[in-house]
Formats: sequence, C-alpha cells, structure tokens
Amino acid sequence: MREGAVRRGGIDLLLDADEHTGRFGGVRAYLDAVGRPPDAASLGYPGNAGVVAGSRGFLRARLRFAGVAVHSGDAERRGVNALTKAAAFALKLAEPVFPDARDAAFPFGPAATVTRIEGGEGFSVVPDLAVCHVDIRLTRAFDAAEATRWLEDIVRAVDAEAGVEIVDSWPAYVVPHDHRLVQSFTQAAGLAFGRPFAADVSGPSNIGNLLAARGVATVCAPGVSFGNMHAADEWADIASIGPVYAMYCDAARSFLSRP
Repeated sequence: MREGAVRRGGIDLLLDADEHTGRFGGVRAYLDAVGRPPDAASLGYPGNAGVVAGSRGFLRARLRFAGVAVHSGDAERRGVNALTKAAAFALKLAEPVFPDARDAAFPFGPAATVTRIEGGEGFSVVPDLAVCHVDIRLTRAFDAAEATRWLEDIVRAVDAEAGVEIVDSWPAYVVPHDHRLVQSFTQAAGLAFGRPFAADVSGPSNIGNLLAARGVATVCAPGVSFGNMHAADEWADIASIGPVYAMYCDAARSFLSRP
C-alpha cells in the first residue's frame, strides 16, 4: 500500500502458525496482548466466490459408553458390548432430528456428525469401553446450551449411564450486510475482480467465530483462485494474486475512512 495512503487508524498483520490445530494460539495471544481488540478483522482464505460474513458455530463432545468385558466366546453371553451402544448412538445421529428453531441467516440449519469411535482390545474380548467424538454445527437459534440438551437426550435414550464431556464450543456469528466492514470488502472486491460480490455465510466455522465472541466483526475476504485444497496437486492461480492485493488495499482505505 502506498506510503501515507492510510490516514486514519492502523492495521495489524497476524500470521498464526497454530491455525490448523484448531487452538489458534497466535490469535489468542494477540488478543490477550493488545490493549483493546481491533474494530474488525479480515481472514485471508482462498477462493473468491463471495465475502463470508458469518459462519455456523460448533460444539464438540466426547462420549463414553461403558460395558462389561468377558470372553467373546462366553457361552452365557454375560458381556455388555460398549461398542454396540456407541453404534446405536451413531445410527441415531446418522439422520438427526433437530428442534424447530429456524435461523434465517443459516437456512441449511444445524448438523451433527460422529467423527470417531474407538474401543476394544482384541478379537476375544467384549469391549467394556467405547469413546465417541461428536461434532455439532450450531446456528444462533440452536446454540451450545440447546445442542447440549439435545445431545444428552439422545445419549440417555441409548445409555442412561453414558458420560458426556463437552470439549469445546464456539457460537455462530453473522456480521450484518450493511456493516462498514462488509461494505468495504464487497465494494473493493467488485472493483478488483470486475464483477459483483455479495456477502453470505458458511457452514464450516473459522477463527471469525472466536473473534466475534470477543466483539470483533470478522469477514473471510476473497482470496486467490485455487483447487484441490489439502489434497494432492493443490494449486493456486498466480494471476489472481494481483486482484486480491488491490482489494485489500482499497478495502482497508475504505474501512478506515468511514465514520
């Protein structure tokens, strides 16, 4: 950006090497270190279909189903298979029925997924412990408290004694389309890429959920064109770097110049 182009406010650039772990240690340390949080933030993600101005939140839980271990060949079949309980729970979550709590900003609604099941010691032992990991995607209407109650009801229907541990949770967030941050980026992206841009929300969460919970309005600004993210032959279009750079320069000037 040209020297002296920004005449009001300031810009901090943060590179967080802890992003893919989900801990976001760099952002957390930054927020703890600054005297006051920034007025807004833009996340540098690839893709330029639009400006992401909101995301579903998440609740992650670890479930423990207990059984009774015996030899799998026990003639009287006195064992209680913990993995069978976990499987019954997973089947219930395969086609979840959520409360009727619509959120106009997230028309696709919440989601729930069993992401891991582990347990068992070998072929000849009935498993006495099974652990399930569950990921629930939240909307503003179906928040962490509602999701916890919903999850516990399903777990108790399978096993009244099962343990439910909430591991982590971030709320859903939406930045209004008339917010000056959203307006700055949609207008700047349109000029840089030569086509109209609109703001929308995403199903996956991002660090914007954490920032929004700290009072920082956040968007995922358009980035480079790409393909095969996190897969073989991942690529980015070098020609798209220029428009992204121009967009950031114009969006920053516009945001900082607005009252």
